[in-house]
Amino acid sequence: MEYVASSAEVIETAGWSVTSLVPTAGARTQAMWVLAVFALVGLFAILAVAAWRQRGLQAAAVQRELEARVRERTDALRIEVEERRATEAELRRTQASLVQAGKLSALGQMSAALSHEFNQPLAAVKSYAENAGSFLDRGQTQQARENITRISGLADRMARISKHLRNFARRPDEASGPVALDKIIEDAVAVVEPRLKRDAITLDIAGPEAAAVVNGGHVRLQQVVVNLLTNAADASGPGGRVVLGAAPLEGGWQVTVRDFGAGIPQDAQSQMFDPFFTTKETGKGLGLGLSISFNIVRDFGGTLWGRNHPEGGAVFGVDLRAAEGVQEAAE
Repeated sequence: MEYVASSAEVIETAGWSVTSLVPTAGARTQAMWVLAVFALVGLFAILAVAAWRQRGLQAAAVQRELEARVRERTDALRIEVEERRATEAELRRTQASLVQAGKLSALGQMSAALSHEFNQPLAAVKSYAENAGSFLDRGQTQQARENITRISGLADRMARISKHLRNFARRPDEASGPVALDKIIEDAVAVVEPRLKRDAITLDIAGPEAAAVVNGGHVRLQQVVVNLLTNAADASGPGGRVVLGAAPLEGGWQVTVRDFGAGIPQDAQSQMFDPFFTTKETGKGLGLGLSISFNIVRDFGGTLWGRNHPEGGAVFGVDLRAAEGVQEAAE
């Protein structure tokens, strides 16, 4: 065992001194504990720094992985958005083609009636012209003048029919705006009038007021009314009756077309606005009229609906939002 000696004089005059021996084991043990504590503190510091650096590396790795995932997801979303835009553009082109096909189909179905409508005034024009020549030969200028006036009136009538058909058949613009509802109904009735006359179908019209202005496009809304009137004429049959009405609706106007036919079959009510669905005989229709009309009205913020009338037949309605002012360019 090791000791540490320490001396101290006790009595200076006598020259006595005391020497004490203290074991070094306790001091050595205490020093070892101090060293151990410092070693542990250093170890903990090293471990803390290592853990901090490891967490930093893990965080950087996680951040890089998240950034890679974000870039990957962003690229996927960009591709998806581009594909969606391309799909929407293709759907719009397809819808425009279907709209045009539906109008041409309607014109084809009315061709016989239109032929009759034009042949009658043409025959009358020929007769009046021959009679006018005879009157002039006999010096009856007044009668010849009257015949020429009738010829002019018949020519104006055919020109009006031709104008309505030309506007109806052409491809409309996509713009929409305020349009006069009474003018739309007037032009639509002019288009289907030859068909109604051919089948001796009575058309009763109620309204609208001249001040009725709705949001939409003239040609496209005209097509909707023409489709509804044509369907009502088909349902009512020769010698039947169709009622066309327009009345104010909260925030807009409502156009209704009622027929007096057999009504809408129960199993067809949920599908009547689907493309290529029709209850008509084969070859009598493409099943596009109501579908096209539904999409046209929806594009203008309106609603197209149909149901059976309590007193028989079916009634279809178009609910349109009101607008202020008339914009002729909205087609």
